[in-house]
Amino acid sequence: MTRIEEFRRGWPVVAVAAFGSGVGLSGLLLYTIGLFVADLESDLGLSRTAYGLGLLFVSAGVGIGTITCGRLIDRFGSRAVVATGATALAAGYALLGLVVDSVPTFLGVMFAMGLLASGTGPLGYTRVVAMWFRTARGLALGLTMTGIGVSAAVVPVVLNDVITRFGWRSGFLVLAALAASAVVPVLALLREPRAVAAGSGSVATSTTLVAGGADAARVARTAFDQIVRTQMFRRLLATFFAMAMAFTGLLSHFVPMLRSMGSTPAHAATLASIIGVAVIFSRVLVGWLLDLLRPGLVAGVVCGVSTAGLLVLVAGGAPWAPVAAVALGLAIGAEIDMISYFTARYFALDGYARAYSWMYAGFVVAAGIAPLAIGASYDATGSYTATLLVCAVLTAGCTLAFLTLPAPSPTRVVDPTAQRLRPTATAAPASTLRSVDDPHP
Repeated sequence: MTRIEEFRRGWPVVAVAAFGSGVGLSGLLLYTIGLFVADLESDLGLSRTAYGLGLLFVSAGVGIGTITCGRLIDRFGSRAVVATGATALAAGYALLGLVVDSVPTFLGVMFAMGLLASGTGPLGYTRVVAMWFRTARGLALGLTMTGIGVSAAVVPVVLNDVITRFGWRSGFLVLAALAASAVVPVLALLREPRAVAAGSGSVATSTTLVAGGADAARVARTAFDQIVRTQMFRRLLATFFAMAMAFTGLLSHFVPMLRSMGSTPAHAATLASIIGVAVIFSRVLVGWLLDLLRPGLVAGVVCGVSTAGLLVLVAGGAPWAPVAAVALGLAIGAEIDMISYFTARYFALDGYARAYSWMYAGFVVAAGIAPLAIGASYDATGSYTATLLVCAVLTAGCTLAFLTLPAPSPTRVVDPTAQRLRPTATAAPASTLRSVDDPHP
């Protein structure tokens, strides 16, 4: 099946996945919560330390919730878990707007949102998209994640106007409405394709694969038990964790870092917007390149460019900040795409939900630790130079890890339409279920 044919068949899934990602936890929370800080400080007494603690609570909740969602998706399917998560996210924002009146309740709701709304993260969406696409999988996953970038560019502007006119509680209610808007499209369009049992010749429906109850969960658990024992799983988990440690912390400290280098607030904000543009561009470009070139080469080049950008910023200071912003945006935009692509490419789709949940949980944990570590480093040294050098070392290590990554090993999968065996690229055993149209070359 050609790329055009795949998109002709699967574009509704990509569209709803992009929209759902944009109005999910990843698309709404981190890009908008900063707009509420001043009002929460004046009305609730929320200090910057408590604000940072709230973000850490969210990260902890998402880390726990994502792993749980991996198991639930194996049992009940992506659609049910994602729709439930969207409902929980809308309820959380409604509580922030209507009920929260103290710092402890704010922190409690933030943790609960991370835990219960983690189903709106990339896991459920990317799993379904990966099942629908083979030849154009990288591009499809990249387009899915552009929803987060578009949301990051549009929602804060609209929300800031709402907060200015009607107050911060109304702003949270708008976010609740946006989160709830995903429920109906998800229930209507986020469907898995048919699947086959590799090596058996039997055909299974998507509900058998994804929402087949205990049997489907047992198959998924067996597949993941095999995956988690492989060196490849541990290697990718460590590499993506290192990437997140290097990039996510710098994202939250980018404007303060530029200010410490002498940039004006307006100039620093402009440079920060470059990161957002680079993120959107990166998700499409890197996804497209992953389909055409060796995945390890693409990922290695992304990390190598980011290493160069960080070193240039250390050597040249603020005048080279635009280069660093592009390099940082390239890496941040690519990482989520690469997590989903590499998980789908190296492991059987039966174990995708659980394998991806662990990869993404590692990313989220690093995203919670890195800002605190960078802040502590700055408080101790009065400079971001040490942080930039450490991050450059981490990205250089990731570059080497990706460039030396072996190619996915071939296995066999049954094509029930042609009644013949076709090769598929996966590191998992051939006894697990794969998508009908997923014989990856």
